[in-house]
Amino acid sequence: MCCRDDVSLFSTELRELEYQLKAAYMNKERLAQIAEKDAEKSDQWAREAEQERLVAEQRKQAEEAMKQREAERVAANQRYYESLQLQLQVNGQEHGVLVVLVM
Repeated sequence: MCCRDDVSLFSTELRELEYQLKAAYMNKERLAQIAEKDAEKSDQWAREAEQERLVAEQRKQAEEAMKQREAERVAANQRYYESLQLQLQVNGQEHGVLVVLVM
């Protein structure tokens, strides 16, 4: 009868060890899944941050281009104004009239 008790005790210990082993594998798998989700979130945040950086850079470039076009427009208007003023002065001198343009 001694052997049956040993086998029964041994069998119970084996079942307990098997349960603990399965639980450890399940916990390991859960941790791996959590780590994978965290890595995916981190990658997503990095992609979003890069996209935001690109949008900000494009916005800055567009603003700079707009400022440049405005500066060119103002310079062109200034040159046109000066050209008209010169023409009026030349025409006025030919006819003895002093003409001044006011901007």
